[in-house]
Amino acid sequence: MKSLIKSQFKSNPFFYRIWLFIKQKGQKQLLKLRLPQVGDDFYIDGYPRSGNTFCTGYLNWIVPKKNYAHHLHNIAPIKIALSKNIKTIILFRNPKDTIASYAIMQDYYGRGLKADKDFLYEILQNYIFYYQFVLNSKNRIKILSFEIIIDIEKLHDFFTKELSVQNKNKDELEGFVTRFKDNQKRKPSQRTSAPNKERQKMKIQVEQIIEELPNFSIAMKVFNELNSLK
Repeated sequence: MKSLIKSQFKSNPFFYRIWLFIKQKGQKQLLKLRLPQVGDDFYIDGYPRSGNTFCTGYLNWIVPKKNYAHHLHNIAPIKIALSKNIKTIILFRNPKDTIASYAIMQDYYGRGLKADKDFLYEILQNYIFYYQFVLNSKNRIKILSFEIIIDIEKLHDFFTKELSVQNKNKDELEGFVTRFKDNQKRKPSQRTSAPNKERQKMKIQVEQIIEELPNFSIAMKVFNELNSLK
């Protein structure tokens, strides 16, 4: 319940600004994050573990001079971007993979929650809450599926259309993917966004719990609605 109340709190732009300011005071790694602002070229985000890191890595490579906010993972920043008429792109992935991957990452930080049903229920509920807002604002938001994100040529085609990025040939695109994967290998297995055997074993166990949660069918319904918009 605490997580759900926090999610509701962070859907309000006014309160979210306060929350982010306080968090940045206590966690220096958050200082690199900022809210969408007038003059930005676009805003890109999604629920955690939906391809955010790969997409921002690609964008930093392909359009290094573009201004944009990212990695905020809450509804309030979307509201802020839309209120300023900033092009908004939201990433999405199926809930089972998303929640399992997110829970394993949280477990890495010592929270020991990947097999906690109450915790999994709440972060899945947050997933539902987040993407229901996206669906309600679908006429003003571009959505990008995980299946496109992991196919570098399709991802490049998407951004060529949406952002008029510079053309790259297949070898250049695959070179970026190789460099990205090499960089991710330096991270602990539970934190990296690249697939690995150790995390995959944990993920299968967590996914079995997620499938039995009472709100899993609702999350799948939301996911299927998102998929229908592609």
